[in-house]
Amino acid sequence: MSTFLITGSNRGIGLELCRQLNQRGDYVIASCRQTSDELEKLGVRVEKGIDVTSYETITQLRQNLKGIKLDGLIFNAGIAEFNSLSQFDPESIINNLELTLRVLYA
Repeated sequence: MSTFLITGSNRGIGLELCRQLNQRGDYVIASCRQTSDELEKLGVRVEKGIDVTSYETITQLRQNLKGIKLDGLIFNAGIAEFNSLSQFDPESIINNLELTLRVLYA
């Protein structure tokens, strides 16, 4: 059994990843700003109130997970920035990558 932390897991892709990993027998820790009924019904560990843009909540998440060895991090959360290929903004990608680093090294 592996242990996964999935950010942005209350809906969409994050929720489905939680569902599938849980069904195959992995230990899933789902983090999100606000939980959802669907996420709560999965029976995975839910860390709510986690905003990946907030140093304080990332620090709290790290404290909550102290002593837990993660086998994988699925960084599904991000900043909603709407770009098109014709007007692509590389700063948008950099902002989201910085969020990943903040989670890993806060």
